[in-house]
Amino acid sequence: MIWTKNVFICAWPLPIPNHQRWWWIDVHKQIFMWDDWPFGGGCPEIKKEQIIKQIRITRSARPNWWPSSEAMAYEDIWFGYFADVDAPFDDGGNGYNTAGYEPSHEMVWFHGWMNDTLPPEEQHPEYEEYYVGLKFTDRDGNVVPPLGCQVVRNDSFLYPNDNWGWKDQELYDLAATPGVYIQDEATDTLDRSVVMTAAHIPGGSDEFLAEFILIEAFIPTGLADLIDHMIYAQEVKIPYLRDLGVFDQCPICGDVNEDGTINSADIVFLINYLFKGGPPPSWPLNRADCNGDGVVNSADVVCMIDYLFKGGPDPNCEGFGG
Repeated sequence: MIWTKNVFICAWPLPIPNHQRWWWIDVHKQIFMWDDWPFGGGCPEIKKEQIIKQIRITRSARPNWWPSSEAMAYEDIWFGYFADVDAPFDDGGNGYNTAGYEPSHEMVWFHGWMNDTLPPEEQHPEYEEYYVGLKFTDRDGNVVPPLGCQVVRNDSFLYPNDNWGWKDQELYDLAATPGVYIQDEATDTLDRSVVMTAAHIPGGSDEFLAEFILIEAFIPTGLADLIDHMIYAQEVKIPYLRDLGVFDQCPICGDVNEDGTINSADIVFLINYLFKGGPPPSWPLNRADCNGDGVVNSADVVCMIDYLFKGGPDPNCEGFGG
């Protein structure tokens, strides 16, 4: 299991943090992969060919160092998944990656396509069987149809990039387009990208929580096997993770030892970490930044003691939701 967190700040149009109005959005990602380590031989191949991703989007309270508490009403937010998958590679001449949508399973697929006009020694027909699948589900493994799925040509929509990366406006327009659209469906000799929209957060709300779970699978044996693997993941693996409670995990400010609650054991853990060479809190470290000053130090120990035993304010870790 891998945790990541990205923070997106909008303070348009002035440079951050000079602009007094703000909105602050956290994107938490939890990624599950299966392997034989550390035991060896115990994991069937079907599990290794699949990845489960949980993406959760929250709006956080501003950190203490931010110059103003005045929140700005945000505009509509479309969120989902952009994919440019090379299955197994794309060199623009010898091979391409085509893509499509399987409506009966609400699934996007990519697969390798080889140029059969090349000399035999340069052809690799086995690449025709390499498939990648993408599908949204809920926490119970029920398929969630995307609000929109756009299978598009890289060159006409997202490439060449502008000076700062993606063409943001074109990507936004694709994400906000409902339904399924495949550009030049019958043409294989074009590299493909996919924009999958999971849901829409209407603008203006002060509180929101958005989430989607994504199945990814990579199968070297054709589309039929890919479909079987995606069904296995949604019907077996996702309920298994749900029953373990891992989809409910979210870091708590002040829960330094990560046992799900804030108590004196967290103070002991933090003291051991700061002064006795004990282990650090795992993701994210700033769960121990209880006073929200951007640094984990003895002041956070004092903050925890005040909170637990002296009626002090709640822990307020930098960037954490209220």
